[in-house]
Amino acid sequence: SSQIRAETALQQSEARYRALVEHIPAIVYMDDINEEQTTHYISPQVEEITGYTPQEWASDPHFWENHIHPQDRERVIKKDAQTNQSGEPFSEEYRFIARDGRELWIQEESTLIRDEAGNPLFWQGFMLDITGKKEAQNALGEVARAYQGLFDSVTDAIYIQDQMGRFLDVNLGAVNMYGHPREFFIGKTPEILGAPGKNDTEATKKAVERAFEGVPQQFEFWGLRSNGEIFPKDVHLYKGTYFGQ
Repeated sequence: SSQIRAETALQQSEARYRALVEHIPAIVYMDDINEEQTTHYISPQVEEITGYTPQEWASDPHFWENHIHPQDRERVIKKDAQTNQSGEPFSEEYRFIARDGRELWIQEESTLIRDEAGNPLFWQGFMLDITGKKEAQNALGEVARAYQGLFDSVTDAIYIQDQMGRFLDVNLGAVNMYGHPREFFIGKTPEILGAPGKNDTEATKKAVERAFEGVPQQFEFWGLRSNGEIFPKDVHLYKGTYFGQ
C-alpha cells in the first residue's frame, strides 16, 4: 500500500541520514526542549572524541556541563541558559575534559528546530574537536612573542620596510633612538626621520631599491629626534622575508 511505501521511504531516508551523521568528523546531537535539555540523541563519534559513550552522555542531564573545564564552565552554562531562554542559536568555544583527563577544545553550534507553525521541537547541534587548531594558534602566538622579544632586545634600531621604503615594523631600539612611539613609524618613509636638508633623499630611495635587488647597502643618515636633536647614524639595508613577503 501507499502507507507501507511511505514508511519504507521514511526508514530509508532515516538510515541514509544516520549513515551521513555518523561518518562526519564531529559529534551531532539532538536535545529535548525541556528545562534540563535532556539529550535525545548523540552520535557515536562522541566516544571516539571524548572517550564517553552515548549512553553515559544521555543518562545524566548534567553530564555535559559537569565535564566542561572549570575555568570555562560558568561562562558556557550562562550562554547556554541565555540561548535556551531566547531561542537564539548557541555558538561557543570551550575546553572539555575527556575521559583520560585530556583537555579538548570544542567548538559547539546548536539551533532550535521548529515546526511549520513556529513551535519549538528540539535543539540540534554539533561539537567539533578543534584542539589541534587551538594548539597550533597557541604555538604560533609563542613564536610571535619570542620573535618580538628578540626583536626588541637588540639595542640598535631595526626597521622593516617594504619596497617603497615604508616602515612595516620597528623595534624598541628605533623607538628609543628617535623618541617616537612605534605607531608613529608605521606606513611612513625614512624622510620623516631625517634632519631637514642634511640627507640625499633620492640616494636613500635608490639604496632601498638596490637592497631589494639583493645588493646590501650602507650609508650615513642624519636623523632628527622628537626633541629636535640632530644626530648622525650608519644605516645598513638587507633584503629579507617578512611574513612570507
